[in-house]
Amino acid sequence: DLAETFPSFEEVEAGDLVEIYIGPETPPSGGLYNSKPLVQKSIEAFSSKIVGIVSGNPAILMQGLQVITGGWGSDPMNPSIALAGRVPVKVTLEGGPINNGDLLVSAPTPGHAMKYNPVNAPDGSTPSIIGIALDSFNQETPGTVLVFIRNSHLQTPSALTSQDQTSTNVTSTPSGNIVYEDLDLNGNSIIN
Repeated sequence: DLAETFPSFEEVEAGDLVEIYIGPETPPSGGLYNSKPLVQKSIEAFSSKIVGIVSGNPAILMQGLQVITGGWGSDPMNPSIALAGRVPVKVTLEGGPINNGDLLVSAPTPGHAMKYNPVNAPDGSTPSIIGIALDSFNQETPGTVLVFIRNSHLQTPSALTSQDQTSTNVTSTPSGNIVYEDLDLNGNSIIN
């Protein structure tokens, strides 16, 4: 995978899902923390602040102006965050069993991902999509799956219909895919 280092507010390890730190505590001063965004383990389901997954051994690492190749590892307070490629991520079943090809989002368990299910997403949310599961997972205890990184955001159906002068009929399939039945913009049908 391709990764970049980020200073962390707390110790993290390979497979942890991390997000931008926005908290009441003041980060340590000096060194890596001066005027740089910090990461922390993800702390809520369907977070829109996800930065990525901590990589344990990126093939290519960007660190400031340096590019380092081959077997780097990861520092718990300055972790390598995977930007592209394949990397293991910690997962739970809080979104249901994970199948190969499922989209993953942050889970309520800190630092973990779960299967994206639009039915469970809060109305109007724009959750960060972490990537696509390349493995299946159906164990009661947390584990890991290999994920293909795909950093993006989704709009839940109510977020799509809440804008003025725009409406759509949105449904989801049992696998979690969103289907747009009609998109109406100022009285003009765009999708039939």
